[in-house]
Amino acid sequence: MKNVIIERKVVRRSLLSRFWNYLWHDDSWGSVLVFLVVASVFIRFIMYPVLGLFLGSSQPIVAVISSSMVHPVGFDEWWNVTTCKDKFSDSYKFQRDFYGSFNISKDDFESFRFKNGFHRGDVMILFSGKNVKVGDVVVADNGGVTPYPVIHRVIKVDASTITTAGDNNKCEIWSFESSIPKDRIIGKAVVWIPYLGWVKVGAVWFWNFISGGVV
Repeated sequence: MKNVIIERKVVRRSLLSRFWNYLWHDDSWGSVLVFLVVASVFIRFIMYPVLGLFLGSSQPIVAVISSSMVHPVGFDEWWNVTTCKDKFSDSYKFQRDFYGSFNISKDDFESFRFKNGFHRGDVMILFSGKNVKVGDVVVADNGGVTPYPVIHRVIKVDASTITTAGDNNKCEIWSFESSIPKDRIIGKAVVWIPYLGWVKVGAVWFWNFISGGVV
């Protein structure tokens, strides 16, 4: 009986050794494919949950797939750019007037994290969404309005809800984000990694293209 158990252990070690060598040392396309599958499973089901537990967010790493937070010009020019005169409301002619209506001054905004916005294809590391404040950039569940959570800046905090807006959304507040329940906040963006998310952005674009969705 003992010999049988030893033989089984030897077989298992041999199989693991062969698999390891195939994964790391084989140059075939099959090895590359298997490696990508194993890496994806490890990241999705092991590293991702552990990182989420450590950072306090159910989605600790997100790729930015929209341009709603892009600043196309420098900060001073962006703050004073005419944005809303025709399309939205004559009462909000400049970014400074829009944010001023929420008691956010230029000095306030310049103290915010990501004051110059960020771009599609960037990656954000999210920490816990508890105790968010005005100026924070958060990822929030939008209740199914769009296929993906929204990543916008908090411009107002109430007892149980927040109001957000995209820096590049020309003073427009989408209906769902005028009152987002705090329990829908997935996390607060703290660390910014430029361009790393283009793989996901490209995959989303390709899927929308082949499925007939909006690109």
